[in-house]
Amino acid sequence: MSTLPLHQEIPIVWIYRDPEQPRKTFETEALKELAHNIKQVGLLQPLLVQQDSLQHFTLLCGERRLIAAKQAGLDRVPVVIHQKYDSPSLTRLIQYSENIFREALTALESIDVIVKLVQEGISTQQLAQVLGKRHDWVKGHLLANTNPYRSLFESGRLKSVAVLLIFKSLPLDAQRHLLTDSCPITSTLCQKIRQQYQQKSTQKEIPILSEITAALPKTTDHLTVRSTITIPLNPLWLRGFLTKKSLICAIEKIVNDHLILNTRQA
Repeated sequence: MSTLPLHQEIPIVWIYRDPEQPRKTFETEALKELAHNIKQVGLLQPLLVQQDSLQHFTLLCGERRLIAAKQAGLDRVPVVIHQKYDSPSLTRLIQYSENIFREALTALESIDVIVKLVQEGISTQQLAQVLGKRHDWVKGHLLANTNPYRSLFESGRLKSVAVLLIFKSLPLDAQRHLLTDSCPITSTLCQKIRQQYQQKSTQKEIPILSEITAALPKTTDHLTVRSTITIPLNPLWLRGFLTKKSLICAIEKIVNDHLILNTRQA
C-alpha cells in the first residue's frame, strides 16, 4: 500500500469516523461557533488519522474539528498520519488521551472507555501512568461502573468520578442517606456533610469527678446540680496541651469553676 507523507492535506471525504471513538456527544452551538471560525481562518490544527488504504483514513483525534470543517464547507483538511497499530486498545488509548487532556468527555463516556480498556487487558497502573492520573482516579472509573453508582451518573445526580471518590469517603450512614435522596451529589454537599459528622464527633460528655464535688463549699440549701457538663473539644484548643494530664487538669478546672459559680448563684 502506498502512503502519503506524514503531514499532508487530503480530501475531507477520505476521512472516516472511528465507531469506537469514546466521545459521543457534541454541543450544537459550540460546533457552530467552531465552524464559523474555521470558515474565517481555516483549520489551523491538523487532524490525527491512521491510513488504511490510499483513499481511506480513520480519524483518531479531532472529531469536533472534522464535523465543524464539514459544516464550514472545507474540501481538504490538514492531517497528521499516525502509525497504524495492530492493537485496537492502543488506538483507543490514543483517542482517550486526546479527549481527557482536553476535558472533552462526559463522565459516562470516560467511564465506558476506562472499563473497555481494562477489559481488553490494559492494567489500571498502566492507564494511570499513560494518562498522568492517580491510580485511585482510574480505579474510581471502575467503581463508577458498578451498582448503584452507574445509575447515579445516568440520572445526572453524579457528574464526576472525583466527586464519587469524595462521596465514598463519607460515613456509611451518610452514604445510605444520600443514595435514597434525589438531590445532586456535589463536592460541596459532601464536604458539608463531612464537617457535620466531624463536629458531632468532637462533642463529648465529661463526667463530674467526685473529688471536685467534694471540694465544693458546703451549703444547707438544696442545690440541683447537673451530673454532666458538655464541653466542645475544639481541635485547636486541644493542640495546646502537651500531655493528657495537662488536658485533664484543664477540664477539671473548667468543671470546678462552673460548679462553684452555680453554687454561689444558688
